[in-house]
Amino acid sequence: MREKDLLFEAVLRVAGWSESELTDSARGRTNRALKELRAVGATPEEVLLRGRRYWKKYPNFASRRPAPWTLASHWPGLVEAGPMGAPVVPEGPCEHLFSDMDDGDERGRYCPRCKSWQPHAVQLKLIDGEMA
Repeated sequence: MREKDLLFEAVLRVAGWSESELTDSARGRTNRALKELRAVGATPEEVLLRGRRYWKKYPNFASRRPAPWTLASHWPGLVEAGPMGAPVVPEGPCEHLFSDMDDGDERGRYCPRCKSWQPHAVQLKLIDGEMA
């Protein structure tokens, strides 16, 4: 049995699509988008976060969920940005949803992305394609 591709499931979830309804051409374009996302180290959690940012950034398209290739095309512009476009490292609990965040101790949980301790971080995992 083939292992689940959580990145594939995440882009379909953001698009609001069902795998059983994909045409050959949509599947091919989706696979090309996944190749691009993997090349930049995208995770299923980041796909879900940036999918939400897409809806916030483009409110006129709120009823149109981004297709996988649209998400891949807009990927660099969906990073949370601060003044002058600098990436933001949040002051409070990390916005990133990491399944590789350590179990933590009295200091909280360590986020390898932010390289900081998050005292009140809640670890969210993508398990079997669903947020847990």
